[in-house]
Amino acid sequence: MYAHILGLLLVLTLGWHQATAQTNRGSQTPARFTNVDEAFDPLKYPAKAIVKGIEGTVKAEVSISEAGEYLTHNIVSTPDEILSLQVEKCLPSLTCEPAMEGDTAVESVKVLEVHFRIIKKFPAKTEVTFTFEG
Repeated sequence: MYAHILGLLLVLTLGWHQATAQTNRGSQTPARFTNVDEAFDPLKYPAKAIVKGIEGTVKAEVSISEAGEYLTHNIVSTPDEILSLQVEKCLPSLTCEPAMEGDTAVESVKVLEVHFRIIKKFPAKTEVTFTFEG
């Protein structure tokens, strides 16, 4: 009887370990930006955009290498090219902790949103904030 119970426990334990291994193998830890403040320090709200009242969110997909380095980007949406050009100047300076699949670093895509907001036109007071996805 005890041998039967031990055999059943062994089968259940092996099945659990295999399921856990498959789950862990398929799970991915997303990349994490490590220097957003530094990379975007040179970003300025363009005076022309302030005068024209242009504000909104620039959404960019950023491809990241397995070493955590910037590879390329794609602007997904922008309220105006004036704002996206400012963002594009800063993107190549980004660095990340790479995405991980188990113990292996992998290439990934991370979405970055840069929000431009005009609080007051004259004298100009603006706000630029960031959010991340993926």
